[in-house]
Amino acid sequence: MPELPEVETVREELAEFLVGKEITKFKSPSDKSLRKPVEWPGNRLKVSQVNRWGKKLLIDLDNRAHFDVSLGMTGSFRKQDKYLFKDHDHVLLKLSDGSNLIFNDPRRFGWIQYKTNPPKLSGWDPILSPIEGRDKVIKSMKVSKKDLYSFLMDQKHIVGLGNIYVQEALFRAGAYPFRRCNKTSYKVLNLILDKSVEVLKEALEFKGTTIINYKSAKGNSGGFQSRLKVYGKSDKDSCQTCSSPLKRVQKARGITYCRLCQK
Repeated sequence: MPELPEVETVREELAEFLVGKEITKFKSPSDKSLRKPVEWPGNRLKVSQVNRWGKKLLIDLDNRAHFDVSLGMTGSFRKQDKYLFKDHDHVLLKLSDGSNLIFNDPRRFGWIQYKTNPPKLSGWDPILSPIEGRDKVIKSMKVSKKDLYSFLMDQKHIVGLGNIYVQEALFRAGAYPFRRCNKTSYKVLNLILDKSVEVLKEALEFKGTTIINYKSAKGNSGGFQSRLKVYGKSDKDSCQTCSSPLKRVQKARGITYCRLCQK
């Protein structure tokens, strides 16, 4: 699933495509539905901004409504002057400049919903939230009985992190993924958040991580995959810091760490 750096990259490109233009027509090229139904108000809509919160995209409209957008696991946008159908095209937006913006999603876990109520922006976004919000996150971590990995994956507390960047941040912090939060010192908890922000900003510079099928709205792959230290590695791979074999644990997701570097 695209995480904060990938979604932010898509946001930047969608803003370039959409801001100041009108969405003049909606069409569903597919006979299959997305995870949530797409509703269209039936009139022209001018885009004022494209924002992001965590992994959520928000296409703000000048009528004070917005489109709530999730890329799900495999969702992507592309812009075409002349529309050419591809398998898994589920939403087509005709723009006032004559171009087409298409949402394609093979797994159909994504969505585009028209909403008139203001969006609910809960949790701490490591890039957008004020630095003071860290204190609340640290306090929540210190009383949680969850392990560090599970806490960081929970979007109730920190939004935008996922399996890739949680593993990378814990490696950089030298933190054992399965240590309970309430058994971890304040010093290490703060270091974990520092490294979470660090790895996200670095991934943003490389326009995200492409493992299988992530592409930006301009059709480009990310470049951060070449800098991954533990994510996607196996027991046959060695730690790039200490050269010892890495350890991979298969839970709901595969989690890789270094037994020597991460205590």
